[in-house]
Amino acid sequence: NAHGTCRDGVLGDGGCDCTDGYFGPACGKVCPGGADSPCNGHGRCSTTNGTCACDASWSGSACDQCARGWSGPDCTTVCYQGQTVGRQCVCRQNWGKPDCSKQCVGIIGGTQIPCSGNG
Repeated sequence: NAHGTCRDGVLGDGGCDCTDGYFGPACGKVCPGGADSPCNGHGRCSTTNGTCACDASWSGSACDQCARGWSGPDCTTVCYQGQTVGRQCVCRQNWGKPDCSKQCVGIIGGTQIPCSGNG
């Protein structure tokens, strides 16, 4: 097919070298993320089995989620005191800001309430 080069002939072993975005014995399967953007542009697709080896701050079978400890649209923001869910940093109790780097304390009616009840 047009998705790789096969090693035929007397010296060939019959295998194929797939172009980026395709995998399998005959290069007939499309990598996760699509042929135009294998692994969503955030990793390398194995031409043998189609699994993605994601870049450092990315995870998921198609490298479409932030890895643990990273957040943001490009997964370049450290998630300090929280848990990464998709591409968001969900803060632990008493922590705030998009990257969960600010410990917060508020006062309601003279009583110290962490984050004024908002975290």
